[in-house]
Amino acid sequence: MIHIIRDRILAQKFNKRTVSERETCIYLLLFLLSEYASKSAIVFDWVYETVNHWDTAQDVTVLLFTLFGILLCYKTNKAGDNEHFVQRFMCIAFPVTIQMLAILIPIEFAFYASAEPVFGVEVPKDGSQFDLLFLTLGYIYYYWRLNGSIRVASRISSDGT
Repeated sequence: MIHIIRDRILAQKFNKRTVSERETCIYLLLFLLSEYASKSAIVFDWVYETVNHWDTAQDVTVLLFTLFGILLCYKTNKAGDNEHFVQRFMCIAFPVTIQMLAILIPIEFAFYASAEPVFGVEVPKDGSQFDLLFLTLGYIYYYWRLNGSIRVASRISSDGT
């Protein structure tokens, strides 16, 4: 049973070690989706009528990558030793995020700095197809790398340990 509000009951279940890997995956998914909702242009910017279709596309992209990425990583972990999914996900996600930013920020900066003077492409100030492109590339790298690292972490050694 998932406890949305009753944190003490959940804490007691953790204390008794009765929370399954599947449940921890659900809690991780719910946590990340609530984080997404708190930053979503669709959720907040519609009040000010500043959302364009590219902002909406970005929100949908984030939602889909979050859902499918977590499920992919969960299935990979389950196919391995099926242990410590949330710990692995949260800890490995940090260096993967740093890698993704280290790769993507210079490329994105170079593109935006050179788009108009070199390519004659005017970059809109609000959400655009370029923002969606870089967001998508970032998420593809992020979940590809994270899933690969979770596969390594959950690998069962040849001696059965």
